[in-house]
Amino acid sequence: MPGNPIKISGYPDPAVRAGAPELDQHGAALREEFAAVQSSAAGARQ
Repeated sequence: MPGNPIKISGYPDPAVRAGAPELDQHGAALREEFAAVQSSAAGARQ
């Protein structure tokens, strides 16, 4: 896999990158976080 085309000093460019996540690997956590944000936003509007 080619490296990052944009180089920023102070940030390493790792030689090995993590693979792509599995389908819906983080889905449950994202839905929980989204629901928490929505409920807190709804409470703030009242």
